[in-house]
Amino acid sequence: MAPKTPIEVRGILLFEKASCVDNIWTLHNAICSLVEVTAPVHEIFVYTQLAAGVGTYDLRIQLRAFDSDFVIGLSESHRVQFPDDRSVVLEQVFRLSTIRFPRSELYEFRLIANHKDVAGGVYYLSVQLAKD
Repeated sequence: MAPKTPIEVRGILLFEKASCVDNIWTLHNAICSLVEVTAPVHEIFVYTQLAAGVGTYDLRIQLRAFDSDFVIGLSESHRVQFPDDRSVVLEQVFRLSTIRFPRSELYEFRLIANHKDVAGGVYYLSVQLAKD
C-alpha cells in the first residue's frame, strides 16, 4: 500500500471559547500568550485548516513543553475523511481541558495524524505563571 499524502496545514489558532451549532463553529477570544496563569486553564480550543490529505486520518492535538517531548495535554481523537478534491480545505476544532502548566516557558500545541507529527502543524504559546 502506498504511503498517504502528507496533510497540508493552512492554519492553526488557539481560542478560549468555542461552540458548534449545526456543524458551524463560533470561536471567541483568540489566544496569543498566557500571562499570570494562577490555576489550571479550564479549556483551550485549537482551530485548524487542513488540505491535501488522501484518505482517512485519526487527528488529535498534543500539548508539549517546548524543551522536551513530555506531553501535558491531549485532545480527543477525530477521524477525518479527506475529499478526493485535494484543494478542499477542511476545518477541525480540538478541545483540550484542565490544562496544568508546570512552569513558565514556551509550549507547543502539535497536530498529530495517525500517531505522527504533521509538518507545519504546531502553534507555540508562551506561558508566564503568576508568582506566589
